[in-house]
Amino acid sequence: MYGLLKGNREIIRICSTERFRTNSIMISAFASEISRSTRLQRYTKLVENEIFLTDYALEHVIAVKNLDINDKQLVENVALCLDALRLVHVVFNKILYLRSQAFDLSENGDHSLLMDILWINLVTVGESTQQFNSQLTDSTTRDWKLLGFQSNEPTTDFRGMGILGLHQLVYFTTKRPASAFKILTGSKKSVGYFPFAVTGINITQFVLSLLAEARLHQTFFSKYESIVFSVMTNHSNDNFSLQFNRASYNDICVDKACDILHEIYCDIYEEFYSLWMERNPVDIMSFPLIFDELKEIIRGKYLPL
Repeated sequence: MYGLLKGNREIIRICSTERFRTNSIMISAFASEISRSTRLQRYTKLVENEIFLTDYALEHVIAVKNLDINDKQLVENVALCLDALRLVHVVFNKILYLRSQAFDLSENGDHSLLMDILWINLVTVGESTQQFNSQLTDSTTRDWKLLGFQSNEPTTDFRGMGILGLHQLVYFTTKRPASAFKILTGSKKSVGYFPFAVTGINITQFVLSLLAEARLHQTFFSKYESIVFSVMTNHSNDNFSLQFNRASYNDICVDKACDILHEIYCDIYEEFYSLWMERNPVDIMSFPLIFDELKEIIRGKYLPL
């Protein structure tokens, strides 16, 4: 009984006082608290095809924690915390959907276009090689092995991560073109070679596992407020309406949240390359050992909820 009352008081303390300077700290504290409740921890656990409704979850938390529904500030803050959690659920399921979409270069025009963008991103930065330039205009004869695929039919490489792997490669080469080109160039050296594209797909798989392990929740919480304010500011003159505690229902907010995940992907790829160069392996046989070392380093940075 004492533990139950203590838990109830903790939720009230977190969500109804001015103790916290930012919403991100409040959200984090709220999530940590309900993750310890057997009746409420479902809202912190990511499950495929399961996205809770904020209003239902709010009623549930109020009932379980016996909160005062007349305390408007308390109720609004609990709703905000739940919406931040729901946003992570929405991102997780959107990412899983992309993973489930099989890559098809020959039959899917959208996939072909993304591959074109990937190619152009990597050959138009810096000093492109003659070998790259000679294939720039003919997608049917491009040597995809030049970008670190195992063959000229990349379908096999994408099999595990689906179109998600391609989306993240395109994001990296679009948002950080100089870095991506530097890594591609470095990956092609005869000593210390590693496959650029295949490595990226491995990093996609790792990022997804970090998300599933609830290691990225805190990062999303820290960005929740800025996502909402950014969307509100950029669309202030577009007859645009967004409730502050309903960001998870807004497609623009969800896309911005997905970009946070893609930025983490970019950071990890750059960290992998720094580690690879530091270890200076003789050949690709060192890849599993170095990649496992990378995973350990990254998991140390992103702690579970």
